[in-house]
Amino acid sequence: MTDKNSLFTQLSTEIANIEQLLANSGEVTESSLANLRGQLEESLAKAKDSLSENQQALIERGKTVLTQAEQFIKEHPYKALAIGAGVGLLLGYLFSKR
Repeated sequence: MTDKNSLFTQLSTEIANIEQLLANSGEVTESSLANLRGQLEESLAKAKDSLSENQQALIERGKTVLTQAEQFIKEHPYKALAIGAGVGLLLGYLFSKR
C-alpha cells in the first residue's frame, strides 16, 4: 500500500508538471499544442492511476478495521457499549454548547 505522503508527493509532482507545461505554452503552434496535450493527458493518467491504487488500498484497510471492530464488539460487548455511550455523551455535550 502506498502511504499518504507518497501519494501527496506523486500528486504534487504531477501538478507541478502540469503547471510547467502550461507556463511553457506561451508560444503555441499546432505541433506544440499536440505535444502539450499529450503530456497533459499522460500526467492526468498517472494521477488517476495513483488515486485508483490508493482507493483500493483504503477500501481494503477499511474492511480490515471493520472486521477488527466487529470482533472486538463480539468479544467485549460491555466495553463496546460503554465506549459507544461515552462517545455519545461527549458528542451531545459538544453539540449542546453551540
